[in-house]
Amino acid sequence: MSLLDVVAGFMTHEFQAALMHLETAANKIRVLAKKDPSLNGEVDSIDSSIRYFTGYIDYTKLFVSCLHLTDVKPYKVFPTVMHVISTFNKFQVERDVEVDVSEIDKNLVAPIIPAAMYQGIIHNLYTNALKVLLSSSQIHKMISIQSWNEKGKNILQVLDNGPGIAPEVERRIWDPLYTTTSSGNNPLASGMGLGLPLVRKVVLARRGTIELVTPPEGFNTCFRVELPLE
Repeated sequence: MSLLDVVAGFMTHEFQAALMHLETAANKIRVLAKKDPSLNGEVDSIDSSIRYFTGYIDYTKLFVSCLHLTDVKPYKVFPTVMHVISTFNKFQVERDVEVDVSEIDKNLVAPIIPAAMYQGIIHNLYTNALKVLLSSSQIHKMISIQSWNEKGKNILQVLDNGPGIAPEVERRIWDPLYTTTSSGNNPLASGMGLGLPLVRKVVLARRGTIELVTPPEGFNTCFRVELPLE
C-alpha cells in the first residue's frame, strides 16, 4: 500500500472517531435545545458537519478500495456527474453557483475504470471548484463539467470562473497535505490536501493524465483528465 493510501486510511479512521464525538455532542445539545430553542441553530450546524464528514469518509473509502479493481462493467458519464452534483446541491443553490453540464452527451460511455473511481475524480475536482466559489464574493459564479470521447480516450474537464491558481501555487497543488482552500465563510470547510494527490495517483495508475491547462475565455481554472477507453 502506498504512502497516500496509508494517509487516506489514517484520515478516514480519525474522521470516524471525530464523528462519534460530534454525534454525542449533537445529541446532548438537542436535549438542551428543548429548554433553550436558541440552541437549535447549533444543532443544525453540527448536523451539517456530520453529513459532510460522513460523505467525505464514504468517498475516501470507495476511492481507495477500488484502486486495484479490474472487473469493470460499462456505465455512462452523465448520471455519474449528476450524482456528484446532486450531493452538493444545497450549497450550490444557497450561494447561487451555476453548474453547466450541457456539453456532456447523455449516452457518453465512461472509461474502463470502476464507477466509484471515476465518481471520485469528479467529486474531488468539482468540490475543489465549489469551495473556491463558495468563498468568493463575486456575483456570477460558474462551474462547467465537460466530457467527451476522442481518439480512444475519455476527456474530462472541470472549469470554474473563480480567482484562478497563482503560478507559484501551481507547482505545489499535487503535493500531499498542501491545500489552498480556506474554511472562512465556507460551509464545505477547508481541504485536507489529500484530494488532488490521490486523484493524480489513481489517474496515473490507470495510464491516464491529469493537468492544469489554460482555460477558455470566461473561466480562470481548468483541470483536464484523460483516461484510456480500453
